[in-house]
Amino acid sequence: MNQELTQQLISNWNATLSVIAQLMDIPVVLVMSVNDNQIEVFSKNDDVNNPYNLKDSEHLNGSGLYCEHVVKTQKPLEVVNALQDPKWCKNPDLELDMIYYYGVPLNSGQNETFGTLCVLDQKQRKIEPKFVALLNEIKATFEMQLSLFNHQKQLLQQKSIASIDSLVWGMAHHLNTPIGTSITAVSIIKDRISFIEGSIKSKTLTMKQLTNQIYDINDSLAIADSNLKKSALLIDDYKDISTAQNEGIITEYNIADLISNCLKTKESQIAALNITIALKCDNSLIFKTCKNLFSQVLIHLINNTLVHAFDSGPDNRNIDIKVTQTQSHMLLTYTDNGCGITADIEDKIFNPFFTTNMNKGHGLGLSIVEKIINLQLNGNIALADTPHGAAFEILLPKI
Repeated sequence: MNQELTQQLISNWNATLSVIAQLMDIPVVLVMSVNDNQIEVFSKNDDVNNPYNLKDSEHLNGSGLYCEHVVKTQKPLEVVNALQDPKWCKNPDLELDMIYYYGVPLNSGQNETFGTLCVLDQKQRKIEPKFVALLNEIKATFEMQLSLFNHQKQLLQQKSIASIDSLVWGMAHHLNTPIGTSITAVSIIKDRISFIEGSIKSKTLTMKQLTNQIYDINDSLAIADSNLKKSALLIDDYKDISTAQNEGIITEYNIADLISNCLKTKESQIAALNITIALKCDNSLIFKTCKNLFSQVLIHLINNTLVHAFDSGPDNRNIDIKVTQTQSHMLLTYTDNGCGITADIEDKIFNPFFTTNMNKGHGLGLSIVEKIINLQLNGNIALADTPHGAAFEILLPKI
C-alpha cells in the first residue's frame, strides 16, 4: 500500500463496498491492489460471510486468479460458475467456494494499473445491467480519488525537490562564513609560527615579539575553535533533515508519556526561563506513530519557543500542549504566550533558513518540523489563531 493512500481512504472504500454488497445481495466485494508481482486485498466489505482479510496476498503472474486476467487484459470479466467452466475450474478462489466472479480493472491515472474492483459469490448467478452500471460508476469514483492522490504525491515531490535546492544553497551560504573564518584564523596561526621559527633560527626573537605572536596564535585558535564548533552544530542540524536519519519504526505509543519525555529533555531550559507547561492529553491515548519523528517535531517547537518567544515579557510564561483524537486523526495544538508571529512573516516561517534573528539561530527548526509532518508522517501543520503568542495545529492521520 502506498503511504499516500491513507487509512481514511481505505475506511471510506470499505464502507462503499459494504453498500454495494447489500445492494447486490452478495457476500464478497473487494478492491485488490497490485504491487510488483503481488496482488493483495486492499479494501473489503464488512460481512461475516466474507472469508477474505485485508492484506491477504498471492503471487500475481501465473496465479490463475480471476483478478490476474482482469489486470492483464484490462477488461471486465464475469465467470458465472467456475465449476462448470474448464478455464476457471481450477482457480485458487475455489478453495473458498467462490464460484461466481465479476471484476473490472482499476487504474490510478495515466493508465497506471492499481488493481481490480470485484464481487464474488458461493453460488451461480449472472450480473444485472444495473449493477454493471453501479460498479462502473464506483470504479470511476475510485479512479478519480487515486488520481488525486497521485497528483498530491507529485506536488509533495516537487515541493521536496524545491526544498532540497533551497537547503543546498542555504548550507553553502551558512557554512561558508564559519569555515572561511576558520581558514583565515589557521592561516594567521601558520604565519605567526613561521615568524617565530624564522626568528629563532636567526636568533633575533625578542620576548616582546614572542609574547605578541603567542597572543595572536591564541586569539586565532579561539576564533577557529568557535567557528568550527558552529559548523559542527549546523551539520548536526542538517542531519536532522535527512530522510534516512529521520526514518524509524512505526508502532503504538502512549502519547502523554511520549510528550512528557520530550519535555523532560528540555526541563532545565524551561525552568531557567520560568516557563509553565500545561499538557492536556488523555493519559490512556494510544496512537501509532514514529517515536523519533514525533519527538523531533515537539522538540523543535519547544526550541523555537525557548529561543524566540520570550525576549521580553510576559512574566507569566506558558506553553500549552493539547491533544485530541477523532475517528481518523489526532490533533495536537501547541501554543505559547510569547511575542508571537507578525502577519508579514506568517508565509515565511516554514521556509528553510528563515529566521528573525541570525544571532539566535539559522532558521531550520520549523522547516524541519514541516518536512517531517508533511512528507514523512503524512500530516499537516498550520498556524492557528491565538490572542497572544504563537500557536500551531498539527493534524496526524491514524495509520
